[in-house]
Amino acid sequence: MGAVIDVNTVDIRDATPFPWPIQTPLHFIRAVTGVNTVVDFDGATHLHRALHVCDSRVIPHLIALGADVNAVDPIGYTPLHRAILLLSSGDLSMADVLPMLGITQLIRAGADVNTVDLLGYTPLHAAIARGRSGIIGQLIRAGADVNKADALSRTPLHLAILCNYPEIVLQLIEAGADVNIVGRKGATPLHWAVKRNNREAVRWLLTAGANVYLRTNNGQTALDMTTLESDSEIKVLLARR
Repeated sequence: MGAVIDVNTVDIRDATPFPWPIQTPLHFIRAVTGVNTVVDFDGATHLHRALHVCDSRVIPHLIALGADVNAVDPIGYTPLHRAILLLSSGDLSMADVLPMLGITQLIRAGADVNTVDLLGYTPLHAAIARGRSGIIGQLIRAGADVNKADALSRTPLHLAILCNYPEIVLQLIEAGADVNIVGRKGATPLHWAVKRNNREAVRWLLTAGANVYLRTNNGQTALDMTTLESDSEIKVLLARR
C-alpha cells in the first residue's frame, strides 16, 4: 500500500497539499477530513479558494460536506465577500458569470448577508462598490440590512452616492433605506448627493422625503453645500422645499 497523505498537513507557506479545489477530483474532496481547514497562507479555506478560482462545480460539494459558508479569513472576508469582490465594475462580462453563480449558491446555503470585514463592509457594501444591482437585489431579498454603516459611517445609500450609481440609490430607497440617516461628520445622503453634484440622486432623495434642513456637524444644510459650480437644477430643487 502506498504512503498515506495527510490532507491537512501544511508546508512552510501554510498551504495544504491540495490548496486549489478546481484541480482536486471530487472523490478526493469527499475524503477530505478537514473541509474547513485553512489551506493557504492568506487564511483561505477550501471554499474561499474554490470561489477565488471560480469553480462553481466544486462549491455545492464543499457545502454538502459541511464547509462553513461564513468562514472568515484574516481580513474579515467571508466566501460571500470574496465572490462579490471578484465581480468586475461596469458592464457584465463572461468573467462575471461564475462568481455570480457562486454568490447564488452561497446565499441559498445560508451565508450571512450582514457579516462585516475589517472595514465594516457588508456583502451589500461590496456589491454596491461593484455597481451590481442584480446582486444587490439578491442580498436585499436575503435580508441584507440597507442601513448598516461601515467603519467610516457610510451606509449603503451613502456609498451608492459616493460611487455615482443613482439607479442603485433608487433601488435602496425602494428597499426601505433611511434617506435621513446621518453618516460621518453628520452628513446625510442628501448632503453627499449635493456635494457630488448628482442631480438624479438628489431628486430621488427629495421625492422619498429627505429633509433639506438637517445640518452637518459644522452646521451646513444641503443648500449651504451648493457652490457656483453646482448644478442649477439641484439649487432649484432644494430651494423649493
